[in-house]
Amino acid sequence: MRLTRERLRVGFVCLLAAACQPEIDLEAERAALFHADESWAAAVEAEDVERVFTFWTDDAVIYPPVGPAVEGIEAIREFVRQSRQQEGFAIGWSPTGAEVSSTADVGYTFGAWERTAPGPNGTLVSSAGTYVSIWRKQPDGTWRCSVEISQLGRLPNLGGTLSPGEPTAQ
Repeated sequence: MRLTRERLRVGFVCLLAAACQPEIDLEAERAALFHADESWAAAVEAEDVERVFTFWTDDAVIYPPVGPAVEGIEAIREFVRQSRQQEGFAIGWSPTGAEVSSTADVGYTFGAWERTAPGPNGTLVSSAGTYVSIWRKQPDGTWRCSVEISQLGRLPNLGGTLSPGEPTAQ
């Protein structure tokens, strides 16, 4: 009998603790995550390189549409440095959506990107595609990207047109 009362007491305390958790405004979190991706794209457009790096976690991984994965913030810094050194290099993106977990500590954004860079013969080549970025909410409440996955070609539901996925020369 005593054991049953103890179990009831523990169960009641657990229910009470769960009921006291603050309610998460998922719509506000989704909007904050979307805004973080927009702010990141704006920092890239403004060529504010140091600000750009504040959007990645130290253990971030980039899966570019072509080439090997780029792992860790130092490797990402080098990847960005090499990209920016290319004459005519430009990159930009537009998020079209964001989702967050029910605990609002993980989320993802998705959208369309465009890039211009010199091709093998030096001619500028433009490519476009879609991306998904996975974000983790930091202890200070900011969102930082931990995984970035890009692919060539646009999908109709992201505002683009289906394309063969091959870059086209300008």
